[in-house]
Amino acid sequence: MKKVVLGLFIAFLLFNLKYILAQGGIIGLTPPRLEANKFPTGLEIGQKAPPITALDNHADPIFLLNLLKKGPAVILFYGGRWDPVARKQIRDIQDSIKYITEKGAFLLAVTADSYEEIDRMVAETGATFPIIHDRSHLIMDAYKVSYRVSEDMVAKFKKMNITLKKNPDEEFYTLPVSCTYVIGRDRRVAAIWLNKNYELTAGVRYIINKLKELGMKKE
Repeated sequence: MKKVVLGLFIAFLLFNLKYILAQGGIIGLTPPRLEANKFPTGLEIGQKAPPITALDNHADPIFLLNLLKKGPAVILFYGGRWDPVARKQIRDIQDSIKYITEKGAFLLAVTADSYEEIDRMVAETGATFPIIHDRSHLIMDAYKVSYRVSEDMVAKFKKMNITLKKNPDEEFYTLPVSCTYVIGRDRRVAAIWLNKNYELTAGVRYIINKLKELGMKKE
């Protein structure tokens, strides 16, 4: 009887882990209530980065805590493929990705886009780094980059032939603002690029300089 109960418990854990991975999420997180059009604050320098457990666009598991054992992480949040600024940033970073990885860093992107849209983004930019579809915006919430889009803004998007998709369990649309984090091996936020002017994104030079600074610190 004990073996049967233990087997059911293990099956339950595996089922829920698979669900969390598929959603792109963080165990035990309660999403905050967002105010429409309120710009997020982001995490603070020195704050511990929340652990990420998710599947990327290749259905490979991403465990941030394990990756940080090998080197620092660069985490890039972007709204969607529909954004030409995001496309340019990803294309530029991909063109110079060797300068990031040679610093021992791991690059990861997080978006509200569906996997179909992620595939299109990859085709248009040539991105080779992992991209996570944060369907329930659990990762965005944890990293404090979630942005609730007002109905007026949704209507403006539609006029530009941009149709946003939302979590079917929610009444409003949530996107991540453009944000780039550099996380040290000690799991602490070493740098954050978060600008209300969405056209200003973290470039390769900024990322590399922050990685160089991080390399001078003892972890």
